[in-house]
Amino acid sequence: PKGGRRARVGSLYEILKNKGAVFGVVDGWEVANWFAPDGVEAKDVWGFERANWFEHVARECQWARDKAGIFDHTAVAIHSVSGPGSTALLLALSDSPLPEIGQRGFGVFLSRHGGVELVVKIDRLAGEHYRLLASADKERQVTDYLKNHRRGDVAIQVDTEGTGVLVLAGPMATSLLTRVCGVDIGQVVPLTFQEGTIAECPVRLVRGDAIDPCAWEIHAQREHQPIIYRSLTAASEPLCDFGLRAYESLRLERGRARFGVDFSIENSATAANLANLIDPESAHTRNEVVKDECPKDRFRLVHLTIDDQDLPIDPWGESSLKPRVK
Repeated sequence: PKGGRRARVGSLYEILKNKGAVFGVVDGWEVANWFAPDGVEAKDVWGFERANWFEHVARECQWARDKAGIFDHTAVAIHSVSGPGSTALLLALSDSPLPEIGQRGFGVFLSRHGGVELVVKIDRLAGEHYRLLASADKERQVTDYLKNHRRGDVAIQVDTEGTGVLVLAGPMATSLLTRVCGVDIGQVVPLTFQEGTIAECPVRLVRGDAIDPCAWEIHAQREHQPIIYRSLTAASEPLCDFGLRAYESLRLERGRARFGVDFSIENSATAANLANLIDPESAHTRNEVVKDECPKDRFRLVHLTIDDQDLPIDPWGESSLKPRVK
């Protein structure tokens, strides 16, 4: 869309625009899709074959995989769930075990018919304080879901506007963060987080992301993001910006499916390969309706690779190839 733009703009918008970012829209947020190098027009040119940004996105992917890349993950929906009844609420809603304090888990919420209704990341900040993260286009769905099921003394707050997330990926990411933070974070295990500071700005460092198990998410107040971004880019010459298209490409190459894109409420947890995240004792999995819902398991989400690199065929997800069932 070309109209109604800049409805939601992150604090790095002008910085990234001056670096050649070509923006798209995710739930109203301006998100950098790719970066045009010097001498290349910062504009999407669409066609029936590979677009003008293909080789530049490939370069961003290579850099983020081999060295260090940084992505402004502005388009992420963040909800805070706290209060004496927060654990009981999430236990009632989630069909996955809740993480321990200081850890990240994945919450799979099933419908009463066994379909995957929501998938969120769950960071447990304290005993009764959780932070839920989902893709930006799921913000209102998560808000409604939590508030419609709220019980007891639970506070639900949408923190999307106030908190920003940067993703730092690549084999050099940990050493770069160590230099900038001034503390050794190399021993932080995946799916855990640690509090710290970057340029005197408080940050929460979460290890692990869909594109790289050793990547880092850097959570901070949105107004602090320009300071943090400049500190990171000034500390490392090989650090490269990458956009949403490179992020999605790396996610697909790793075989990480995304809710709402590769599977939906029409698929069961088994069909979406999420059975390992499900607690067999959760309320929905004990439901006889779910056990009898066989049609959802007739198909299975698989990771498809294309060996012929000469063909201009680029799968971007949202692809469904269902065999004929007799």
